[in-house]
Amino acid sequence: MFAIGGVKIFGDEPDLRFMMFERERGLAVKRVRSMKKLRANVSDGARQLAKNGLDGLIAVNVEPFLDGITTEGGGEAAGRRFNERVALLHSLYARYQHRPRVLGIIGAGTVPEWEKLDDGRYRFGIAWFMQFRWFTGDPLEQERTEVFVNAMRTRVEQQLTEFFGP
Repeated sequence: MFAIGGVKIFGDEPDLRFMMFERERGLAVKRVRSMKKLRANVSDGARQLAKNGLDGLIAVNVEPFLDGITTEGGGEAAGRRFNERVALLHSLYARYQHRPRVLGIIGAGTVPEWEKLDDGRYRFGIAWFMQFRWFTGDPLEQERTEVFVNAMRTRVEQQLTEFFGP
């Protein structure tokens, strides 16, 4: 996601590192297999960032929570369903927003979809859900961060459109 979005990224502890505003940041990537292990995995990500002395993000693969979710009804409806499915992750924000080195949490995952077309054929697609939650109380920093994320998201969408078509 970061590399496709044009962000300089390289492999190094905690799991990956990336450049943001000309500063090196950490990315602790967590693959969660069950809701029961979500808190432990996020805690492990926070420990990774602290251990490496690097401000950064905890990226959580939330695919196990998205089984059966669809994009039916458009982006707003799909976003509501996504939020319902990852409510447990949202409930952890207060616990981690003041942890040293944790700048935020990303919840992301993909869902395959089949759509039946009017002529009886099917179209396959992959819905990509991604949500950033930044833990900054500084309005200027929040604005800069939103610009960074939106630019990355725009580049990702351009790359995917170029590769797969509109």
